[in-house]
Amino acid sequence: MIFYFSGTGNSLFAAKYISENIQDEVLIDMAQAVREENYFYFLKPEETCGFVFPVYYGGMPSVVAQFVKNLRLTSDEVPYVYALVTYGGKAGGSLQSLQAALDRRYINLTATFGVQMPDNYVVMYNPSTPDKTKVVLVDAEDELEKIVKQIQNRENPGVPHTPVDTVVTTGMQIAYRMMRKTASFSVDDNCIGCGLCEKICPVNAIEMVDYKPVWVKSECVHCVGCINRCPVQNIQYGTKTKKRGRYVHPILKPKE
Repeated sequence: MIFYFSGTGNSLFAAKYISENIQDEVLIDMAQAVREENYFYFLKPEETCGFVFPVYYGGMPSVVAQFVKNLRLTSDEVPYVYALVTYGGKAGGSLQSLQAALDRRYINLTATFGVQMPDNYVVMYNPSTPDKTKVVLVDAEDELEKIVKQIQNRENPGVPHTPVDTVVTTGMQIAYRMMRKTASFSVDDNCIGCGLCEKICPVNAIEMVDYKPVWVKSECVHCVGCINRCPVQNIQYGTKTKKRGRYVHPILKPKE
């Protein structure tokens, strides 16, 4: 069983890669589970349990934190529970935050993994160039191949972490709570009204009104999927995203 969350496809690709290479691995979208208030799960004998999600401001995305906070996971044996985080820079304190949250649910995190993926936080910076993106994606798939074998062997390679990471993550999470405000989102006048942003928003923060998106909640996860996946690049955050590129993992790009 793999619980995953993904905004622009990096973590979705990682979760699917593991699922397809380990038999009987069911994928469960944590955002959908939160929307449906579906928190009760049972692990079959010898079934592994994975958590796959991107690092946001050095920690967990808000929707992942909400899911884990309410999770009810039962098993007839002590399960092998692992977490895999995807990141552009480093894992920060994300895995330690997850461990603390799981401890409160009486779930022991057995193993941790990290995979570098292309940067996509267009709110802060330009995404990776196409050439760099290709290299990073190839390296990521090679790393995932190793991780699959480690999961199958019930190994725990761990992810490097220092006390400084914990301190930095604490400060970054304060910034994350501030940045999650939706007031700075806007849409350009030439929006085509496709409604994709409304459909993919993990917390239903967007509604289409007169064929244009309107942010109906004061906060969101800040996955920036609406910005990166807009087919005409018309969704903005503040004034700087208009001049920046976009990133979507190939797994989410429409087929030709």
